[in-house]
Amino acid sequence: MRLRALGLAAAAGIAGFLVTFVAVAELLTPSFEFSVFVAIPAGVVVGALFAAAVLFGVGGADDSRQRSLATALGSFAVAFLVGFAVSFAVVGVGAALSILVGLLVGTVGGIVAYGRRRRTAVRE
Repeated sequence: MRLRALGLAAAAGIAGFLVTFVAVAELLTPSFEFSVFVAIPAGVVVGALFAAAVLFGVGGADDSRQRSLATALGSFAVAFLVGFAVSFAVVGVGAALSILVGLLVGTVGGIVAYGRRRRTAVRE
C-alpha cells in the first residue's frame, strides 16, 4: 500500500466525519439538546466508510474506473479540507460558510482529479 493511498483515505475519513458531524449536529440542535452525542458516532461511521472506500478503491482496485472514482473522492476530500481550512482560519468566515466553500473547492478538485485519472488510464 502506498503512502498516497493512505493519505487520500485519511483525508476522506476526516472530511466525511467533519461534514457529517456538522450536518447532524445542526439538524438536530432545535429538537434534541445533546445533538453532539448523536453527531459524533454518525460522523465516525461515515468517515470510516469514506476512508475504506478510498483505501480499497485506490490501493486494491484493478478496475480503472473504480480507481478513478476512489482517486476523485480522495482528491475531493483533500481539496475540501484545504478550502475549509483557508476560509475558516485565514479568511475568518463562519463554519457553515467555510463548509460551503470547502464543498465547492472539493467538487472542482474531485472533477479535475477524475478527468486526469481517466485521461491517463485511457493512454495506458
